[in-house]
Amino acid sequence: MSAALAFRPDCLVNARPTLRQQHAADNVSRKFSDRFHADATRSLHAKGAATRQEMSYEENDRNKRERLPIDEIDERGLAHVVREALVVDFADASAKHKRIAEIAQAKSEKTAENWADATNTPSLLYGLRLIAHCPTLRKEVQRLCAMEADLDPDFQREFARLMHRMKRS
Repeated sequence: MSAALAFRPDCLVNARPTLRQQHAADNVSRKFSDRFHADATRSLHAKGAATRQEMSYEENDRNKRERLPIDEIDERGLAHVVREALVVDFADASAKHKRIAEIAQAKSEKTAENWADATNTPSLLYGLRLIAHCPTLRKEVQRLCAMEADLDPDFQREFARLMHRMKRS
């Protein structure tokens, strides 16, 4: 037997497929993969639908999260809440817009006037500063977030005024 006609298995192992053969193999594997994923997705959706249909009304209702008062309010409603709280806390203050602007460290009294008129709402930083100094606003935020405290806003307001008077003396 001649050497040219001898069977050599190592040639088959090391042989690289042509580009055409490689593309054909990729297409076959892609078609199989797409079909497999489509079947798996269909079966998952069918199982999920059956599970949802089998759930009782009570179980489905229990899985919903509790609605908070803050979920029901919009930007306009929040502006009115802030205005009412500022009116209660600063009603008797002379130059109340100036005082509100100082507490929130706002850039102008006009900004504080817009908050007090419910034209705008304070941004987060200004709002946090106001919450820290205004007991009624703090209480209202706690109510909206369902985190009411046992502290009375009237007591907190009077205590804040006393502390302010003591600081000036």
